[in-house]
Amino acid sequence: MAPAFKYVPFYTEVFFECLEKHRDKQNRILELVERICENPKVRPSHFLGFKKGIDLRGKRRRHMSGNYVIIYIVCEECISLGHKTKGYNNCHFCSNKQPNWIIFVAFDKWDDIYSKNWPISRPDFTQ
Repeated sequence: MAPAFKYVPFYTEVFFECLEKHRDKQNRILELVERICENPKVRPSHFLGFKKGIDLRGKRRRHMSGNYVIIYIVCEECISLGHKTKGYNNCHFCSNKQPNWIIFVAFDKWDDIYSKNWPISRPDFTQ
């Protein structure tokens, strides 16, 4: 069942760098972003935990075709589950008043996406 409202996408600087790195996949990435904004908690997405020794708690992942993965934060979940107070996402700009936001953190190949903690920079609000 779709949510009562559509989520609003915001992108970190790292996400824009990932788009630039994978120019040939930009259309597919943006189509997936649109689908995620329609219902970000739909299965096949799920919460991440520790992956290859990297702490990705509080973030969700969704696979794209091939071995590509997109990582994002659903602010509504983050706020309601107290991820900020647990130190998971560390969104310093958060005022706990953005329940319909989705922050797209990073996109890359499976092995690369789980190789580091992705910084949560202030999202681009100029869309």
